[in-house]
Amino acid sequence: MSHVPLPECLPKPEEPTAPAPQQTKTKHLHFYA
Repeated sequence: MSHVPLPECLPKPEEPTAPAPQQTKTKHLHFYA
C-alpha cells in the first residue's frame, strides 16, 4: 500500500501492474479518485 499515499507520483508503475491485480488496483483507484 505504498502507492496509496502518493499515487500521483507513481501513475506509470500502476498501469503495468493493473492488468493482473485489477481487483486490488480497482479498490486503490477508487481511493485515488
